[in-house]
Amino acid sequence: MPKLKNRSPKLAKDKNYAAVYFDGKKVPMGIYGTKEAEDNYRRFLMEWAAIGVCTHNQSNKSYKVDDLALDFLKSMKNDCGKSDFGNYKTAVKVVLNIYSGTLVKDFNPVALKTVQNQFVEKGYARDYCNKLTRFVRKMFAWGAENGLVSPEIPVALKLVSHVNKRMTENRPARKNVPDDVVVRTLPYLLPTIAEMVQV
Repeated sequence: MPKLKNRSPKLAKDKNYAAVYFDGKKVPMGIYGTKEAEDNYRRFLMEWAAIGVCTHNQSNKSYKVDDLALDFLKSMKNDCGKSDFGNYKTAVKVVLNIYSGTLVKDFNPVALKTVQNQFVEKGYARDYCNKLTRFVRKMFAWGAENGLVSPEIPVALKLVSHVNKRMTENRPARKNVPDDVVVRTLPYLLPTIAEMVQV
């Protein structure tokens, strides 16, 4: 979860309306002093405490793929292993190379297929292309889970097929190391490791 600011966003009065100013954006809460505004503000604080981001971005027409990628990577940094986080960054980098500045609502299955083809053109193995594609889908699913992305988008992205054998090959299976190479390597290993190799 992203680190929260030390102080929660305060409720402000904007003429007759209540609003919260969050990350430079005004989030309307309703007419100032009404129960509706108080309830909306209480809900906002609970969401802010739960995920550290403003869930009203789903209705924000200016919310871009760049914003989603930043929010997603901040969340994943502490929630996954170093290897997976590196793969998330690889997937996100390719997405932003093509779709930086694109509104989240405009990212559709054709966009994902375009990103997927870019994985293939980079020479990635089939399994890795499919893994990165899953990570892109996960980014949009995470956004939908946290109220940042319309739920219809990750559902639509599931329509994109996996990379198949006609598009790119998998890496060849690893072969066993020849016995003579193992024997020549043993003297250079620590005793415990050498015993494990011999077993």
